[in-house]
Amino acid sequence: MEDTNGNGILDVWDRKQLFILDLEDGNEWPLYPEFNAGWGGIDWSLDGEWIYLSMSRMAWSGGTDIYRMHPDGSGIENLTVGIEKRLGPAGTVRKFVSDVGVSHDGEWIAFLYSPRQGETTVGVTTTKSRIAVCRIDGTEAQFITDGGTLPSKKRGAWHAGDFDPEFSPDGQEIVFSRMTDSGMNGELSSFDIMQCRTDGTNLRRLTSDRDPAGKGIPDWAEDGRIIYMVIDARDSYVGPEVMSADGSTVRRYPEARGTHFRWVPG
Repeated sequence: MEDTNGNGILDVWDRKQLFILDLEDGNEWPLYPEFNAGWGGIDWSLDGEWIYLSMSRMAWSGGTDIYRMHPDGSGIENLTVGIEKRLGPAGTVRKFVSDVGVSHDGEWIAFLYSPRQGETTVGVTTTKSRIAVCRIDGTEAQFITDGGTLPSKKRGAWHAGDFDPEFSPDGQEIVFSRMTDSGMNGELSSFDIMQCRTDGTNLRRLTSDRDPAGKGIPDWAEDGRIIYMVIDARDSYVGPEVMSADGSTVRRYPEARGTHFRWVPG
């Protein structure tokens, strides 16, 4: 919306505002302009009644929470208020939570979590991010990943860790992306697409080992396929790949250039 960090360009670190676009009648409208909205993307409940996203009240607040609301802006709820007291570690004063995914039954959310153990004016995390899950009311919060083996430091645009969780249609598994040190694609490090059960067990990598491409923002279709973005400096490909849930079949779609892809329910 505006160059709030003063670096002369509009980028991900500037203030963002949530808009709703009705594809049937072409109308669009903003919601909650006082929030910096949409860190790590936006998810809908399967019935279209709720929008889930990470927001903060200031562009550089150093902390975020995951909210949900109806498309008309009513019923807004903070789902992760105080969750740092349950996930820790001790001494956490703020947290960066984003990349929210909601289960198909609407009972659980999965999200990126990184604690902040001191006051800061920087609105992004400096610690390794992990994937956590909790019920919609914030209870039963638990980590399901450890962020991987890379050291906790910045590599390209982001710090090391796990990102972009999404539930399987049956709610039993999570697909997510994990930073690796296999290559660089501009400012984006290499990433693998990973999968585990919602209790963190049965962790496995779905994409090829030591692939230098950046792969992330996966989404899981009702028929079991997984779509995710690929940024590959080797052939300048920026677009989607679609794989089977076990990673055995992978297909690129070069006609669909872009970085964020979602399945349309139905």
